[in-house]
Amino acid sequence: MSSIKVTIQLDSDTPAYGPGSVLQGVVRVENAAHSQVDRLLILFHGSETLIAIPNGDPYSVDGKYHREQFFGSQRVLWNQKFGSELRDDTEFPFIIQLPMVQFPPSMDIANFYSCRFQLASYLQGPNEQMLAQDSCPVTFMPQIETRLSKEYVRPVLLEAQDKQQRKFKVQLDALGYIPGDVIQPLIYQPPSYRISMKLFQVFTIRTKRGMSKQYRRPVAEVVGTQLLDIPEDLIPSFGYGRVVSVSYELRVSFLKPAGDSLFSLKSSYAAVAMPDIPIRIGTLGYGIRPSDELQVYTAFKSIFAKDDPSAAPCLPAPKYVSTVEYKDALPLYEDYQLPAYQER
Repeated sequence: MSSIKVTIQLDSDTPAYGPGSVLQGVVRVENAAHSQVDRLLILFHGSETLIAIPNGDPYSVDGKYHREQFFGSQRVLWNQKFGSELRDDTEFPFIIQLPMVQFPPSMDIANFYSCRFQLASYLQGPNEQMLAQDSCPVTFMPQIETRLSKEYVRPVLLEAQDKQQRKFKVQLDALGYIPGDVIQPLIYQPPSYRISMKLFQVFTIRTKRGMSKQYRRPVAEVVGTQLLDIPEDLIPSFGYGRVVSVSYELRVSFLKPAGDSLFSLKSSYAAVAMPDIPIRIGTLGYGIRPSDELQVYTAFKSIFAKDDPSAAPCLPAPKYVSTVEYKDALPLYEDYQLPAYQER
């Protein structure tokens, strides 16, 4: 006799979901026709976890493990009281509407911080006995505008000189990018130097005492070229995190060979270093603005904080939409690509 199996299947191949997105799919139950089954549940939950502060004191109050759950929305997809029987292969559809809320993006950084969104389904027998279960990670990506504020519209121009009064210039016309873009500054340097560019990811960690600490790590680096590729899977910039926020800085320096040796990374040093340049990594294409209905999750109090005396409204949770109700709604947007135009 085959074992009971539960599988979550999303209808869309969408790599990431954002505020207001719709998750649509089915929970498939197999080999349960002759078993004592009480109910089938689906649960969608999201949370962020600060595991430890890098280079922090693990015994301090600020260095301790901290977890906060955003929401935990549950629905019964099938119950024996419904009157219908489970067959050997049965599918139960579900539709979940995400709120227009900016959560932190999905990420999982070992021994530091994680932000996770997940679908889970449980098939239970009498007395909540667990018969089968399945889980499915959901990638959440907030709507982050790519362009910076008006004060950064002008190109950034940095100038420096070495001990011999030789001049160096770096001009960067754009400070807003999306993952997969290329950072390409204009530079002027003496021929005996090589340019080095390094993109740093800066985490600002908000501690329980109301203080903040920073943790930096390089995420991209090149030497000897003016082209710096931004990784495709880079976390976007966001400053609204309750526990962690993310920003980026570009460091441009010019390397000089040590003594008369041939030029190599091992025998060179940064003779001239420019000030770090703030860089914004967005998720929306250039010129696209996020919806005016968006609100950050920190503007709400947790639905689990019953003793919170603040006047802030409770964080809206994802809503389950019945399939009958959803038939009367507008069709889901499909990002079709128009055929190539050929002039005759």
